Order: sequence, then C-alpha cells, then structure tokens
Amino acid sequence: MGIYESSHRSYTDPLGVVALLTGIAGAALSIALWMVRFQPDTPMLGSFGVQLTSDAQFADQVALLAAVLGALALLLGMMSSSGGRARLSTSLSIVLGLVAVSYPVLSALNVITAPLRPNLGG
Repeated sequence: MGIYESSHRSYTDPLGVVALLTGIAGAALSIALWMVRFQPDTPMLGSFGVQLTSDAQFADQVALLAAVLGALALLLGMMSSSGGRARLSTSLSIVLGLVAVSYPVLSALNVITAPLRPNLGG
C-alpha cells in the first residue's frame, strides 16, 4: 500500500449519485408539468408555471427534457445496480426516473389531453 492509497474501502457510488441527481431534476420537471395540468393557474410555480401554460412549445421542450432526464436516471440506476449491491441512491433514481417519464409518456400517448379538473359537484 502506497502513501496515497486509502486503507478503507470507498462506499460511494458515483454512478448512483449521478443517476439520483438526474432523477431528481427530471422528476421535478415532470411534477411541475403535472401541477400545471391539474391546476393551470397555480401560484406555486410562479413565472415558470405561467410560461408553461401560455407557451405550448416551451411546455413540450420541458416535457422532452423531463423524458430525457428520466430515461437517463433509469438507465444509470440500472447500470449502477448491476455493478454490485443496489444502494438507496440506485433505488431512488429508478423511482424518480419513473416519475420523470410519467408525464411525457402519458402525454405522448394522448392519455392526458385536457386540463384535469376534479368533478366534485353533482
């Protein structure tokens, strides 16, 4: 063992961390798109929500970015889990990747087409 070598094993999984970060970013975008779909005039998103509701091309670009980040999180999460033990970051990246691709896939399949409003009245 040389002077610059560590005597302990490293328990970090760099691929899992990258997968987790891309999953968080993709899921955040997809959740924002879902929020705008359920309540277009939501004040929680501020000017980002206004841009999503008023500009269809921007909403499509955000959905594409969410799909790419989600697919990347899924791919990296699976690659990270195949290299050894599946850690929490790997599991979370797969779940967040699924959340991230949920809106773009359902939107592309025309499962959701109009703003979803709950019908609580009689």
